[in-house]
Amino acid sequence: MDYGRLRAAALRDGEDEEAVTVDTRALIDKVLARYSGEWTTLRELIQNAADAQATTVKIKWETLPSTQVPLPSVADKSDILKHIITHHTLRRLVVQNNGQPFTKTDWGRLKRIAEGNPDETKIGAFGVGFYSVFADCEEPFVSSGNEAMAFYWKGNALFTRKLQLSEGQRSPDTAFVLDYRNTTTTLPNLLSVSQFLATSLTFVALQHIEFWIDDHRILSLQKKASPSVDISIPRGMDMATRERLMTVQSVDRSSAQIDATYMNAIGWKPQAPVAKSEGLTAGSTKAVKAAREEKIAQATISEDITASSTSSIFIRVTTGAIVTSVNATFASELERATKKPPPKVTKLSVLTSSYDETQASESSQGSGALSAATDVFASVLPSKKGGRIFIGFPTTQTTGGGMHISAPSVIPTVEREAIDLNARWVRTWNLEMLRAAGIMARLAFTHEMNELQAKLERAAEIAGTSVTSKETAAFLPDALHILKAFTFGDSTPSGHVSQTIEEAFWTAYKKPFVEIYSTRGVLPTSKVRLGSQELGKFVEGIAVVPPELETIGFVRKLIDFDLLSQITVEDILETLSGKPLTESQLPNFIQWVAKKALVGELDASSRDRLLDVAVAIVNKKEDLAHGDIIALGISKGWENQSQFSRDTIATLLKTQTVMPTKLGMRKPTDSFFPFVKLFDDLPTIECPQLKEKFLSALGKKMVLDKQNGVMWN
Repeated sequence: MDYGRLRAAALRDGEDEEAVTVDTRALIDKVLARYSGEWTTLRELIQNAADAQATTVKIKWETLPSTQVPLPSVADKSDILKHIITHHTLRRLVVQNNGQPFTKTDWGRLKRIAEGNPDETKIGAFGVGFYSVFADCEEPFVSSGNEAMAFYWKGNALFTRKLQLSEGQRSPDTAFVLDYRNTTTTLPNLLSVSQFLATSLTFVALQHIEFWIDDHRILSLQKKASPSVDISIPRGMDMATRERLMTVQSVDRSSAQIDATYMNAIGWKPQAPVAKSEGLTAGSTKAVKAAREEKIAQATISEDITASSTSSIFIRVTTGAIVTSVNATFASELERATKKPPPKVTKLSVLTSSYDETQASESSQGSGALSAATDVFASVLPSKKGGRIFIGFPTTQTTGGGMHISAPSVIPTVEREAIDLNARWVRTWNLEMLRAAGIMARLAFTHEMNELQAKLERAAEIAGTSVTSKETAAFLPDALHILKAFTFGDSTPSGHVSQTIEEAFWTAYKKPFVEIYSTRGVLPTSKVRLGSQELGKFVEGIAVVPPELETIGFVRKLIDFDLLSQITVEDILETLSGKPLTESQLPNFIQWVAKKALVGELDASSRDRLLDVAVAIVNKKEDLAHGDIIALGISKGWENQSQFSRDTIATLLKTQTVMPTKLGMRKPTDSFFPFVKLFDDLPTIECPQLKEKFLSALGKKMVLDKQNGVMWN
C-alpha cells in the first residue's frame, strides 16, 4: 500500500479540518509532576527576579485566622505570632521584585507553556517555571509596570485578561499574587524557608531578600560584595576542556558578606504532647543530652519569638569567563532541545570559604542547640554540608567536593539537574561545562594555596626568619581546611558530576603538578616528600608533608598518582652536603646507613657516597659558634683522624645499635669480627669495608688470635 499517496489524498480531499485541542489543566498537571521539588515556586520566582536584574525580592505569606481557635484576648506580639504559626492557614503568597517591568514579549511568553526565554544570558530554559505556581494556586495574578494580567479557568482551558493600570494603581515593582487553592494549607517551616532563601542569595545578582508572615518580618538578608580582582592564570595550565568546546578565558575573585536579621520564630517549635512510650531510655545518653539541649533552646526562644538576632557569613567566589566554540549542527540541536542558542561567553563560579572565614561565621552564629535551631546559613558554606550545583539557584545535585559550583549554562533536566539527559548534544554540553568547572576548581585551589603561602611569609617576616616549622604548624588548620574542601567524593543523585569535575581538576596542568602544604610551606609536589620518623632523627631541611595531612583523601590521591614519594638518597645527600650533623644526629645517621645496607635497601655505592659527604660537629658549646669537626668517611679515613676525633667517635657509637651483623643490628660491644667462626649463631659483622682498627676502637671485641688459635677478650 502506498501510504504516501494516501496521505497526500487526505490532505487534498479530506473534510472537516480541525485544530488539535489541548487539555491545559491536564498538561500543566503532567508538567508539574515532573517539575516538582522543594520550594519550586519560590525558586522560579526568584529566578525571574534575577533575570529581570532586580536587587530586592520581598516574599510575604498572608494568613487566614483559625475558625476554631480565636486569638488570645490579651496578648503581646510574641503570643500573636505564636498563635499565627500554630493555628492560621495560608491565604495568599505575594512575591515582589524591583527588577525591570515586563515587556510586551515577556507578557506574551507568560501565556505560553514551554516557550522559554531565548536569551542565552538568562537562567530560565524550558518555559515551564512560571507554571509551577499552579501547584498551589488556581488563578494567579501578575502586576508589572503599568500592566497586570489575571489568569482564570473555563473548564479545563486556561485564559488570561490583561489590564492597563491607572496612575494610582501602578507600582515600580513586579508582583506575583498567588491565592491558595484551598484554605487548609498550613504555614511553611520558617527555618527551612529561611535557609533556602539564604542559599539562593549566594550566586544570583540579588542584594536583598525579605521574608514576611502577615505584618511580621521574619527574615531580612543583605549581601555586600567586594570589587572583583583579576587572577593571573598559571603557566602550564590547559584552559580548554577535553572536547575543546569551552575555554576559560579570564578569571577573577571576589568576596561577599551576607548579613541576616531574623526573628527567634524561625527556630520556634509549638509544644506537642509526648507519649510516655516515646520517651528516651536511660541508655540513650546522646539522645537524652540532645533532647535536654533542645528543651533549653526552646525555652529561651519561647520567651519572645519576635526578638531579633543577627548573623553574618563570609564567602569567596572565583569566577571564570568561559568562551564556547561549537559548530552549526551542535548549536542548532542544542537550541532545539533547550529553546535558546548556546552562549558565546558564559560565566562559571566556584564558591569556597577559607578557614578564617569559616571560623568567623561559626563564631558569629554561636554554638549549641539554640544556634542550631536558628542557623539561617546551614547550607551556604559548602564546608559544612558539602557543595552543590547552582543554576543561578541551588539544585539538589551535589558536587562531591567542599565547594559550590554555579553554572547557569548547565542545562537542567525537567526534574534532575545534572547531566543525565538522553539527548547527546545536551549531555555533551553539560559534560564540557562540568569539565570547565573542574578547571575553575583547580584555579581556585591554586589561588587559595598561594594565599596560604603569603600568610606564612608574612608571619615569617614578622618573626624575622624564613618559613620554618613553627609557622607551618601555626597554619596547619588552614591547610587541612583547603585540602578537605578540594577532596572529591561521591556526588548525588548523579555520580558522573563529581567524577567529571575531579578528572578535569587533576588534569588541568599539561605536566603533573600540584601544590601541597609541607614543613617548608606551599611547594610543588616535586619538591616535597612523605615524612619519615626514622629519617627525621638526623635529616633536616627536606620539605615533607606534615603527618597530620597524610590521612587526608587529597594527599592519599597524590600518593596513588605517584605525585608524592618517599625521601630519596639524593635528597639525603643534598641535605648532608649543606648542613653538618649534630652530636645527637650522628649515631642515628650511622645506624640508619648500616641497617639499610644490611637489608639490601642501600647499595654499596650509595652507602659510600653518604658516608663520604657527611660531616658532624661535636662538643659544640652553647656559647660558642663552632665545635669539633668530624668527617664521616670514618672507617677508611680512621688513620687520618685526630686522636681526639677517634675518642669522640668511639664514645658516641659504642652504646648505639649501629653494627650490621648477620643476625641484624647490634651494638659494637655485642658484635664479632667477620673472621670469627667459633659458633654459627654469633652476630658477626657483615660489612667488609669496615677496618679492624676502627672496629677495635669501638669497644672490647671477641677476636681470634690467628697465630696461636686462642680466643681472647
